[in-house]
Amino acid sequence: PGETATFTVDVGNNGPDAAAFAAVAFVFDQAVEPVVTPATGWACSPPDATTTTTVTCTIDTLAAGATQSFSLAVTATTAQAGTTLGLAAAAQSQTPDPTTANDGAQAALQVLLPPQADLSLSIDGPATLPRTTFRAEYVFTLANNGGVAAAQPTLVIDGNTMTATASVQAPAGWHCSKQY
Repeated sequence: PGETATFTVDVGNNGPDAAAFAAVAFVFDQAVEPVVTPATGWACSPPDATTTTTVTCTIDTLAAGATQSFSLAVTATTAQAGTTLGLAAAAQSQTPDPTTANDGAQAALQVLLPPQADLSLSIDGPATLPRTTFRAEYVFTLANNGGVAAAQPTLVIDGNTMTATASVQAPAGWHCSKQY
């Protein structure tokens, strides 16, 4: 999410004739807002998005033997995380094509969640204390099981003890304060 993926699609005319009134349709399988950079001489419609997105580009003539490139940039949203974004492209013209099997192509990419911190906390120590006990030790273990560092983590320890007599030995890099 938030990252931009760029698809490059090459449209070619293998001949033998020029392709009159050539068109190429780009169809994304999700509603997206692609930024289309057409090849020189092509005109593209604005994206038509509902549950899918279609962009159609046309040119009066595509010469035999010509290949032109289109760029389609899509920025993934958080809602798309964990899905596959597919793109299908298909070309046609009013000139008969002797080989229609190569008039389309497809590509897909996985939209991944960005790495994130995954904090876990465990507390080791006695669950209950006799009334005559005035001291108990607890060990709090905070771990980050995520793929990136946790930014400014905070651990709040709250309990039914006298704050004036409680103490915390913090590991290196941590700062502790008492709230009375």
